[in-house]
Amino acid sequence: MAIILDQDFQGGNLGKYTVSGDIVFVENDLRGCQGDWFYWAFRVRGAAGKTLRFDFGDKKRVGYFGAAVSHDLKTWQWGGKADGMYAFTYTFGPEENEAYFCHDLYYSPQRFFFFAQRQHWDVDILCQTEKGRALPCIQLGTGKKQILLASRHHCCESTGTYVLEGILEEIGGKLSPDYSLLAIPFVDYDGVMEGDQGKNRAPYDHNRDYHDQPIYAACREIMARAKKQDTAMAFDFHSPHHCALTSAGPGPYCDHVFMIRNNPGMRDQQVLFSRFFREEAARDPAAFSYTGEYDFDYDTLWNSDNKPTFGCYFSHFPGVQLAFCLETAYYGVEEDRVTQESLLALGRSFARAMLRYMASSI
Repeated sequence: MAIILDQDFQGGNLGKYTVSGDIVFVENDLRGCQGDWFYWAFRVRGAAGKTLRFDFGDKKRVGYFGAAVSHDLKTWQWGGKADGMYAFTYTFGPEENEAYFCHDLYYSPQRFFFFAQRQHWDVDILCQTEKGRALPCIQLGTGKKQILLASRHHCCESTGTYVLEGILEEIGGKLSPDYSLLAIPFVDYDGVMEGDQGKNRAPYDHNRDYHDQPIYAACREIMARAKKQDTAMAFDFHSPHHCALTSAGPGPYCDHVFMIRNNPGMRDQQVLFSRFFREEAARDPAAFSYTGEYDFDYDTLWNSDNKPTFGCYFSHFPGVQLAFCLETAYYGVEEDRVTQESLLALGRSFARAMLRYMASSI
């Protein structure tokens, strides 16, 4: 049987590929992206019993621990051996006729629907996307003070959605009656479904659409919902750059968890939350670590322009007490690897910090 690669699943991303002996030369698809980015996800069939090298040429597309590997699009583990971030090698078992490979720990809408079903929650519709899809959201509680949770403004950034799931799992049923919560796990839902990069989308991406004339339905509706209710807190969950590449590129913060603070006038509240979050994460040995060491104050490195992002918009929004973006690494470091469970546990720690913060502000 010939070796076949495809992208025929939610979130699949595969460009051109050629098979030459035991080497598969592969490219990711940059459709809709201005410039370069690194997301890819594909299925391999017909390779049982073989050891293959998947080579991305001169592009740094592979993380420290090889590819994320799955056989059911649900459970993902790091597999294979990375080669200088340009390639990975994987040995297929004698009966391993099909396997999925991804740049990161893939998180699909199907997983979120299964999660909501387990929690016995209805999945509501925020709006219709540009391509006519019903964009899912979760609403919890009935209090007047609204909390907004969002992820996948950049559709390839999966770690933020794991964190968001962990938050919902922990906080469900524990909200004060004063609060309600609106969670939008896939802001760029079309991009998530179709496997786009999302970052630097033309003419600009969803996280540059918080201004007077937004072009994306999701951003328009989030802004409208915020204005209809007393919005008290707003958090946006992202993944940073691929990883800490070189001294000339993104710094070591890309291998960790960090808060981006966009409003100097909110810093005291953000620092208080950071302490709660740090303490809660330290209490859970399963959680991917958060130390606060890499948090970004306003006017630090690239966090210096008042861009039309979710974090900037809501950190200056009337009545909002606390808002920021949380970035969670794709891979981590050898002694603290990103896993599905460590990301969920980090989210549960974040939720406990939220509950402590709400109690302290009553």
